[in-house]
Amino acid sequence: MDWKRAKAILIIMFLVVNTFLFYQLVSANRSQYRYTTKEELATISTYLKSKNIKLGTEIPVSVPVIPSLTVKFKTFEMEQLAKSFFQGKEYTSTKLNEGYALDSGDITIEVKNDIYFTYKNKAITIKPGEANKEKILKQIDSFIKDLKLNTDNKYIILEEQKNGYLRLIWGQQYKGLAVESSQIEILATEEGVAEARIHWFETIKADKKHGITTPIIALLEAYRGREDGASPLTIKQIRQGYYFNVELKRDEQGNIPLEGTVLPMWIIESDKSQIYINAYSEKFERVKQ
Repeated sequence: MDWKRAKAILIIMFLVVNTFLFYQLVSANRSQYRYTTKEELATISTYLKSKNIKLGTEIPVSVPVIPSLTVKFKTFEMEQLAKSFFQGKEYTSTKLNEGYALDSGDITIEVKNDIYFTYKNKAITIKPGEANKEKILKQIDSFIKDLKLNTDNKYIILEEQKNGYLRLIWGQQYKGLAVESSQIEILATEEGVAEARIHWFETIKADKKHGITTPIIALLEAYRGREDGASPLTIKQIRQGYYFNVELKRDEQGNIPLEGTVLPMWIIESDKSQIYINAYSEKFERVKQ
C-alpha cells in the first residue's frame, strides 16, 4: 500500500469534514442571530447626535431571532367567581356596558370584556405598622388559586411593602422577554387581598420565526420625524420584547379579541418615553410616556 498517498487522502478528508462543520456552525448561528456592523454603529451614532440624542447605553451587536407568540387571555366567568368568593353569601349581579358586577356588600367584583378583572374587599383594613410578608404572600397565593391563574411565567415589576400592606405588580414573560399587555396588581395585608386589578394571558406559545430587523433600523424609525435641534434626550435602554395592542385589534362590533398573535418589538427607552418598533414590519407601534 502507498502509505504516503493514503495519508494525503486522509488529510484532505479531514479538511473537507472540518470545512463542512464550520459552514454548518456559521449557518446555524446566522439563522439564530442578526448582526450589527461597526460601520452601522458609527452611522447611527452620527445620526443620533444630529437629532440631539445622547446614547446612554450600548446598541446590541448580536440580536437573537425570536418567534412571534400565540396568546390567549384568561376569561373570568360569573359562575366561577361567585363560587370562589361568595359561596354561602348573598350577593347581587349587575349588567354593565361591557361586562358585569358582583357585590356582596364587602366584596365588589367587576369584569369587563371578559378579561379585565377588578376586585375590592372593604372588610380588609390597612393598619399602619409592621406586617409579616410571608403571611401576606400566602394570602396572595390563595387568592391567585381561587382565580385559577397560572403565574409560572411571571416577573416582578414592583414589590412595595409599607404601612402594614404589600403591593405587588407582576408582568408576564417568554424566555426572559417581557410580554406586555398583561398584568396583575395586588394590594394585600395579613388578613387577605384588599384590592386587585388583573388582565392575564392564560397561555403563551411560540409561533413561527421570521426575519427580524436590527436595532439600527428601529432607532432610525423611532426618531425619523424628530426635528434637528429638538430638546435633548438620552436613550437609556434598547431591548427586545413583546407587545399586544388589544385596542387596535377590536373587531367591527368593538369586541376585544380573547386570543391572537403577539409580535416581537424593539423597545427604545429614553428619559422622555418608551417607543415600540415592530421588529418584523419595522413600523412604529406605540409610544408610552
